[in-house]
Amino acid sequence: MTSQTSIIASALYGNKGAASMLEASLQMMEPGAAVGLLSLYPEHDARLADGTNLQIFDATPLRLVGSIIPLSALYRLLPPLRSSIRKIEPAVGFLADSQVLLDQGGITFSDGREKFLPYNVASVLPGLILGVPVVKCAQAIGPFANRLNRILARLVLPRIDTIVARGERTHQMLDELGLGNVVAGVDLAFAIEPSESSVHKVKSSYPSLFAGDDWVGLCPSQVARRQLEAVPGTDPETYGRVLISVVDHLLANGFRVALIPHSYMSDDAKTHNNDLPLCAAVAQHFANENNRVLLLDSELSATELRIAIAQTQVLITSRFHGMVSALAAGVPPLVFGWGHKYREVLAMFELDDAGLDAAQMVDEATVRNAVDRVLESRDERQAKIAAKLPLVIAAAKDHQGHFEAAR
Repeated sequence: MTSQTSIIASALYGNKGAASMLEASLQMMEPGAAVGLLSLYPEHDARLADGTNLQIFDATPLRLVGSIIPLSALYRLLPPLRSSIRKIEPAVGFLADSQVLLDQGGITFSDGREKFLPYNVASVLPGLILGVPVVKCAQAIGPFANRLNRILARLVLPRIDTIVARGERTHQMLDELGLGNVVAGVDLAFAIEPSESSVHKVKSSYPSLFAGDDWVGLCPSQVARRQLEAVPGTDPETYGRVLISVVDHLLANGFRVALIPHSYMSDDAKTHNNDLPLCAAVAQHFANENNRVLLLDSELSATELRIAIAQTQVLITSRFHGMVSALAAGVPPLVFGWGHKYREVLAMFELDDAGLDAAQMVDEATVRNAVDRVLESRDERQAKIAAKLPLVIAAAKDHQGHFEAAR
């Protein structure tokens, strides 16, 4: 029988973090393995199936709650209806035949993200109902101080076959729940192996990025912008001004700047998780800089984004998987993030000081000083990454063992 795997992921449309984990998973699968993606954006994600054994299933929240979950329960309880259920809801039939369900949420069951708790539960419920082993691929989980979050975590997490903790802090918080199904791991995206065709595509699209060693990458984030706006007394224009200040500072010090929208949606009207408008606004401000500011204004895959980031000397980012791509490519990152998910990965490389809180971006001088500090110590940081990276990549590839063990 052909090996069959189901994957439930965060929204892939525009989200190259989720796409990074998916691309890594597909590279790890045995040849000929059938993979089904339960997608929040099935129409947009359909192109991911080109040339692969990947099947896309509609798993929008309404479909998940209104069809997939109840029909999974009926499939389990009433065997005579199984043939009909397979026709009505193909996702249920595919999942029922799968050896494992991979949950690829980037961060789940975390205080402050209570609005996502229903999806955190619903995304794994079909697998639990159907008796399919569920593996939570490496992700940040916790903290659990919020009462509702703690209750749901205690109900759901013990029923998961294997939980891969993405860092030491996540592991500690899961240990506090007394779970016996947690293993240490690192983000799946570290296992991505770029192909020659991907390199050729990026090089042909942005040849200047491969000419010279004076590029600094900048991956802004709509999420970081909202974090900054939440700081009392901060106006909505602050984030944009800080980005322009950073680029000004880099240009004045002889660097060129690559603006990299790591979360990309071609529809400018979509701004919730779309970094393209932020990057385009900065690029427009520097339109007369004689090609010293480059906007990557086409949609690139997660692998292609990594190739682009690899051409930079330092990456300034608020995108988690932008940071992962930088580390995987040996590029020192400077991260303005939130929560524990960034620092626990940076700690693996002894680069804890490269993780700052996004709220600190309210002070332009703090940002410029941090940029200078990372640039000045670039060689030392690069050496630390080079020393730790082989072990981290090996740990990412250990997911394959977790997939197999769960089957």
